[in-house]
Amino acid sequence: MRQIRALSLALGFFALVALPVSGQDVAGIWVLSVNLGAGGSGAATFVLQQEGTTITGTYSGAYGTDVEVSGTAEDGQIRFAFQTGQVGLIRYDGTIDGETMTGTVIYGQSLNGTFAGTLAPTGEALWGEALVSKIDALAEATLAGGSVAAVSIGVKRGDDLLLAKGYGLADIENDVPATAETVYRIGSITKQFTSASVMQLVEAGEIGLDDPMTKYLPDYPMQGHEVTIRHLLTHTSGIKSYTGLAEWRPTMKLDLTDEELIDFIRDEPFDFAPGERFLYNNSGFYLLGMIIGEASGETYREYLNAHLFGPLDLQGSSYCDERPIIRGRAEGYQSVDGELLNDDYLSMNQPGAAGALCSTVPDLLSWTSALRTGGVVSAASYQQMTTPGTLNNGSATGYAFGLGIGELQGHPSVSHGGGINGFSTQLAHYPEEDLDIVVLSNTPGAHVGTIAETIAKWALGIGVPVVLDEAITAEETAAYEGVYELAPGFEITISAREGLLFAQATGQGQFGLRAQGDHTFIASFDDAVRIVFVVEGARATTLILYQGGRREAPRIR
Repeated sequence: MRQIRALSLALGFFALVALPVSGQDVAGIWVLSVNLGAGGSGAATFVLQQEGTTITGTYSGAYGTDVEVSGTAEDGQIRFAFQTGQVGLIRYDGTIDGETMTGTVIYGQSLNGTFAGTLAPTGEALWGEALVSKIDALAEATLAGGSVAAVSIGVKRGDDLLLAKGYGLADIENDVPATAETVYRIGSITKQFTSASVMQLVEAGEIGLDDPMTKYLPDYPMQGHEVTIRHLLTHTSGIKSYTGLAEWRPTMKLDLTDEELIDFIRDEPFDFAPGERFLYNNSGFYLLGMIIGEASGETYREYLNAHLFGPLDLQGSSYCDERPIIRGRAEGYQSVDGELLNDDYLSMNQPGAAGALCSTVPDLLSWTSALRTGGVVSAASYQQMTTPGTLNNGSATGYAFGLGIGELQGHPSVSHGGGINGFSTQLAHYPEEDLDIVVLSNTPGAHVGTIAETIAKWALGIGVPVVLDEAITAEETAAYEGVYELAPGFEITISAREGLLFAQATGQGQFGLRAQGDHTFIASFDDAVRIVFVVEGARATTLILYQGGRREAPRIR
């Protein structure tokens, strides 16, 4: 049976060395994610056969489809290559050790990099050392190109803690290794702590889910609308998100008060009437932090310390203010043209209850377990927290109270990710298997969503699919190009350049799309993000975005 192997390729210093080879057969399908820093990024698929010491096969990717590949596996060195019209000869040199493959690659005469990968399972559920070894290899592949500083991973099923471990450097300048106990900013994973705090106050009779927010914030101008606490929790309020406003961005370094930050949105027109649509909204959760303060008589920081972090003994968790000494805190980084730089400064006053917390792998594993087993809120409250919100027309949004409700190939999931200056995070729970996965990184480009989903697939016995990068014709790109409206004021622009397709959302950077066939594309920055076009005749009419759920965007021009 042909085996499937997944690989990650990244820019690095080239050194041709003879590595010991295990004698393993290299036959199979190999998928390479390519990151060459300033040289660009992409993906490639190799189908390799081996007879004796001879390797043959085909390459498909940006440089062609079914291009002939040849090479050898002999004397401790695996070598194969293929010829392109664009950059000339592309050569790979490496070794297989168990279920990992590592080595070097040269593109033409000047561009070189390194690659690392793992042997993907074909449907067998993994646990124990078999899964640990694959997670280790996946983490090392993530760090291999030097564009990710660190990642810490936790995996637990029931009471069985499989792994809690750090990889890479939490602080590059001081050469501090990442560990399981490394403290990371967790970004929007904060929202479930905020939601749980609200539900505690609901249980205490201090807040009503259907209370108007003006009961607690009477001076907020509602412009004729009534926004409830439930609207804020489910991103259906219609209030403008301050993080999407161009005039807010220059102020990110300032320690704004609640009133100063709310001034950015108080006179902005609503995006829609409350309950009419779903639109992810940091303003709503920032306002919830203020409401928690009004209802409890404690600041948001004080409330979390007294009612969540203290009682649950979450010693590595806190409101992530800059000035206090937080032992084990990771530094944040960003990758620019393949080079790691310190992240842009952000005053931690500004994320507030929408994204200002810090935590660790063990704390988040403890937290998600306590949340669903009565250690934080009642079973009835947790049921409400994990029930998707509904719009005025009765349709479900796929998002509950600070938690995304979805599924992974038939396995229900409760999850949320986070992204904040210098950090990216993912926390996922699979209730039918009682499986928890935490992935924390101090670099936004670490693809934590893909890492968490890949680990889940291995643990659940779901085959990890091959990610392609098929060539597309000019006629196909013309059919997809256009502007699609995901929500009022939030658009996705699809454009083409040199035969490649790109997407760009309002206020965000442009990213590449890798063609999978059947009008389906996978984002270059994260294998878990997928776009499918609905094509009628010679023109796409709708874009469907799969990112923590399913959202349709009709073409508007």
